[in-house]
Amino acid sequence: MENLLAVDVSDGGVGVISQRLHAVGQMLLILLRGQAGRYVRAKVVRCWQEGDGVHMGLEFDRVPPQSGYRLNSSLGFAA
Repeated sequence: MENLLAVDVSDGGVGVISQRLHAVGQMLLILLRGQAGRYVRAKVVRCWQEGDGVHMGLEFDRVPPQSGYRLNSSLGFAA
């Protein structure tokens, strides 16, 4: 399991900082903290190395519209 730091959340996805590179197109299963085992699938759409770690843009898979505000409170997550 890898800890990710969420830096930007929207209804459609999330920007995170990771410790390692992931392939664009790779699917991640995200465990939401404080949600009793709730998972969200997300696809890596961007990934680049920067000074403080690996930055990634993730696109949520099958998350209903207007769910971003609920996810926002749960995203100090692990993948």
